[in-house]
Amino acid sequence: MKVLVIAAHPDDEVIGCGGTIFKHIEKGDTVEVLIVTKACPPEWTVDYILGKTVEQREVDALLGIKQRYFLYLSTLSLNNIDRGRLNEKISEVIEAVNPDIIYTHFNHELNEEHNIVSMGTLVGSRIPSKATIYMYETPSVRYSLVPFKPNYYVVLDANDIYKKRKAFEVYGSEVKDAPHPRSIPGILNLATYRGHEVGVAWAEAFIQVRRLWI
Repeated sequence: MKVLVIAAHPDDEVIGCGGTIFKHIEKGDTVEVLIVTKACPPEWTVDYILGKTVEQREVDALLGIKQRYFLYLSTLSLNNIDRGRLNEKISEVIEAVNPDIIYTHFNHELNEEHNIVSMGTLVGSRIPSKATIYMYETPSVRYSLVPFKPNYYVVLDANDIYKKRKAFEVYGSEVKDAPHPRSIPGILNLATYRGHEVGVAWAEAFIQVRRLWI
């Protein structure tokens, strides 16, 4: 089975579905990742930008991600990009990968770039794509006026949650101190909360947008 994870920024893929990524890979599935934006000067330093490249390689090696695709669009500038052009770029990657499953952002987050990427994914995965589509959650869904109501859960075991934690730790510049939701305890607490919703120790929660039985 081929899986494509689409994220606005590097670290979103781990926060949203890092345990699920590893679970897929352990089952023998192929997982590829599309990162839409890239940090650019002057808002970010050259050292920060180069560090992000190294961190992503380390995450791929840790989890077993086969390949990453990059659109290299400037972070904080997606609002200025023609949506038709962005949708086409996302669609081109979806067509090249031809995934069975796509994971992407919830489309009603406080983070507008997450919403733009989510909608671009939905447009880019229209017919003839037959991919099953799931939306994952990141901390900014908590501030949305539209609640994130999961209807699909992936149960994580101790190894899955360990790999998610270690992968998030790789993105050191993005890890906050507790009780911030983007802290290590914040990530683990959410996995515990979602797990307890369905009677297990840990889980990642998703909104299933489309599923085909072929």
